[in-house]
Amino acid sequence: AQPAQPADLAGVKLPATVQVGNTNLQLNGAGIRYRFVVKVYVAGLYLAGKAATPEAVLAAPGAKRMHVVMLRDIDANELGRLFTRGMQDNAPR
Repeated sequence: AQPAQPADLAGVKLPATVQVGNTNLQLNGAGIRYRFVVKVYVAGLYLAGKAATPEAVLAAPGAKRMHVVMLRDIDANELGRLFTRGMQDNAPR
């Protein structure tokens, strides 16, 4: 397996690794959420080891971290709605 690489998306720098408690986590993946053509947020997923599928992410033991950086001002209710919608659109019920 290759070591995690840092990411730079829309000017947001995501480090290759982070520490949660006594556990080192590596950047598993990162992306930008768009609403039409507007960039809304950047998100990075950190895990103890690489995972290639949602099932593998959910089954992975130990700490996990989702790092989200907003790219525009947004109302908390709208953020919650967009985040929930994004999860619903990308995961089976």
